[in-house]
Amino acid sequence: MDDIESDWTYNFPFDFIHARFLSLGIKDWKRVFAQSFANLHPGGWIEFQEFTFPTTTVENSKPTDAMAQFCEDVITATRRIGVDPQQAEHFGPMLEEVGFESVKCKRLYWPMGDWPGNARDKQIGLWARTNIMSGLDAVCLKLFTKILGKSVEEAQLQAALARRELMDPEVHQRVNL
Repeated sequence: MDDIESDWTYNFPFDFIHARFLSLGIKDWKRVFAQSFANLHPGGWIEFQEFTFPTTTVENSKPTDAMAQFCEDVITATRRIGVDPQQAEHFGPMLEEVGFESVKCKRLYWPMGDWPGNARDKQIGLWARTNIMSGLDAVCLKLFTKILGKSVEEAQLQAALARRELMDPEVHQRVNL
């Protein structure tokens, strides 16, 4: 599928539809859910895993000025182009509205970094941090220069500052899913 928001033209229904981390690009989630519903076998399942902005910190964390600014700018920029990066908080009612039954929404909080004490959360934190860091430059360059009017140098500096905070073991951030 090239564009999940375009008309779906499949000639067969699916048993399972899965999507993840699209929250910075979807303008009309309800339409995506309606098309998912229309393209499932009766009894089929969907699973959407999405994060929401802003990131949060836990107790005993250093302040996160750079990530706080990054998140604020992402929210501002995406809203200017008609995308709500906090829409995942409302998935349950939207899914029911388009016809899904037995809707279950599960909230997760992934650490970002290797600061958690237990091995499982430490591993999740390393994966989450790697994932977020891999997209920082792209998000900053596209959204911050094209939408917010920042210079390339300002966007690159903002990404570098956010990256530095993500690598700081005294900063205990998490992403909300």
